[in-house]
Amino acid sequence: MSISIALLSDTHGHIDDRIRFHCQDVDEIWHAGDIGGLSCADEYAKLKPFRAIYGNIDDHVLRKVYPEFLVFSVEGVKVCMLHIAVNGNTLNQQARDLIAKHTPSIFIYGHSHVPKVWKHHAFAEVLLINPGAVGKHGFHKVRTLMKLELNLGKVTEMNLIELEQR
Repeated sequence: MSISIALLSDTHGHIDDRIRFHCQDVDEIWHAGDIGGLSCADEYAKLKPFRAIYGNIDDHVLRKVYPEFLVFSVEGVKVCMLHIAVNGNTLNQQARDLIAKHTPSIFIYGHSHVPKVWKHHAFAEVLLINPGAVGKHGFHKVRTLMKLELNLGKVTEMNLIELEQR
């Protein structure tokens, strides 16, 4: 059995029909921070089961509901999520500590508004994923999200979805 995921970050309080469309055929929605408010999180949670962490723009209300980071397993895949994980082209200390402690297969982050899938030389077994920014606020030129398929302990499919140019 596999599970499909819509992976979002940096919505900054935005949800629209394009996002809803891409979330309708997945099993869960994961959000890597900067949700932009509890009402926005509630809208996403109405669509599908919703896992999220808070980001640097998220207020105290949202921070009471969602944690700074998550570690969980789905379909045999261990996942860790943290909003700010990268300084330049390297992992920051908090991200390194979480990876060392929890040994995830996938580490999901946001903040940069730039989609990226890569591996860090110090943690070559961990797939690092940033889905970009799906919201309309920020410096990104294209609104993006990602879709993942997880099956039997690994990512079997990954797609970057470009919603629109800004």
